[in-house]
Amino acid sequence: MGFFKARCKLSLLNLDVLEFEIGSKQTADTILLAANEKLNISEENYDCFALYYLDAENQVQWVNPMDTVVNILAQRDSSGHILLFHGVRFFPLSCLSVVDPNTVIQFFFDTRLQFVKGYLSMEFDDFTTCSAILILHKCGIESLEYSEVSRVFDEELAFPKLLLRQFEANVDQIHDEVYDKCLSFKNATHAQLIATFLKHCQNSALFGSVFYKFTDSVNHDIVLAVNSRSVLQFDPKNIYQPKKVFNFALVDDITCSEASLVISVRGERDEPYAAAFLKKATFKFQSTQVCKKIWSAIVAQHKYYRSQIAETSHQGSEYSLQLLTDRLSQFFASSSTIASSGPSNSSLGSTRSYSTTSMKSRVSDVTVDQPLTSYQRTKEEKERDLQSYYKLKGEVKLIEDELLYKLEELKQLCVEEANITGDMPKEIFMTLLPGESMPNTTKRMGTAFKLDPVDGGVAVVESVRVVRCEEERQERVNVDVDHEATVVSFGHAAFV
Repeated sequence: MGFFKARCKLSLLNLDVLEFEIGSKQTADTILLAANEKLNISEENYDCFALYYLDAENQVQWVNPMDTVVNILAQRDSSGHILLFHGVRFFPLSCLSVVDPNTVIQFFFDTRLQFVKGYLSMEFDDFTTCSAILILHKCGIESLEYSEVSRVFDEELAFPKLLLRQFEANVDQIHDEVYDKCLSFKNATHAQLIATFLKHCQNSALFGSVFYKFTDSVNHDIVLAVNSRSVLQFDPKNIYQPKKVFNFALVDDITCSEASLVISVRGERDEPYAAAFLKKATFKFQSTQVCKKIWSAIVAQHKYYRSQIAETSHQGSEYSLQLLTDRLSQFFASSSTIASSGPSNSSLGSTRSYSTTSMKSRVSDVTVDQPLTSYQRTKEEKERDLQSYYKLKGEVKLIEDELLYKLEELKQLCVEEANITGDMPKEIFMTLLPGESMPNTTKRMGTAFKLDPVDGGVAVVESVRVVRCEEERQERVNVDVDHEATVVSFGHAAFV
């Protein structure tokens, strides 16, 4: 009698679904590696991609590469398959600077999903341009009729009404503008459309965001959007007008203590949404676990942002757009057909969804039953090195998260000790970030006190502090005497 083997279905951004048999101790990094290789993503861009699952509230939960697959708290389908997704976790500061065409295409798939779901707040010109590009992918240039363009916009793109209300235009005016943009792209190449789409979408402050909805300690619903450039706070009823924006360029500290998340920013006010910036914002959660998950997601994005700063291109956007277009054109020209390598022109609404229902239907429609070993590299040594890399990377991530949490605990202990003894322990300097000021204490530092007897001995008094306090007391007495003498002299003069 054989043992039952778990199976996993992995949905890719290009709508393919891979199916794997999972060993009892198999870790997620092996599946992530298989997906990256299946999509021909260059190794230098592996860091941008990750696995995730949807929790009970359909919110994205990223999977640690070293997690055991069978223990991941992901949803299961009716056959018991573990349902996972492969997606973009970190977007570079500019997609136009990415060299690998396969990576760019995956960015396009993910960005298309964000756009169709209405997750991007955009200027009217950016919105109509991107809408026209997706309609061209759907309809093609041959059937570019006004009625067909309007139908696809209304029925297949089907943007949230709240998004359309952000623009000072009615539906007919939007149709007209989108149709005009379609005509302007009539002679555009496949590569030009993809590059232009990414260029306009990344102008949105919400580009690449993952949304986390939670209820705080006073039962207020809050939505936080986290991306590789900032953290944005919204009212759940309107994700297009941020209440607060924490740009990573200004963020000094991100701390998590129990069920409280604190984001500290510098006092500069020259960024967009400047009026919404705070010196320090505290979010109090009902659950410590939820607080740590969101804190971990923000810290990971902030760390990626800092790593990208040194690599930011100084070239103009138009120059970078042309370079990306040229790279994609060469890539498509070297492929047997554009359709086999480029984005699919199938239903725009059937892209990777955050809806459990559509996710299950897509999994049942497209299934590629391929064992994990079918994606192993021909060079075993190279494969072993990559697996070791993912293993070490996962261990480093776990250690870094634990270290940050422990440093925050150490800081709190140092402050508590300073409040009791009046002396700030030297260990406090291990917990401070560059430029961070010393924490405030409730007891004045340097205050004298007596230590309790130790092992039955006589109480020990710190002589230096006693002398200092005695000198201060004597000085105050002298001041009081001088003051009294002055008062007496004035009184005597008044009577005379």
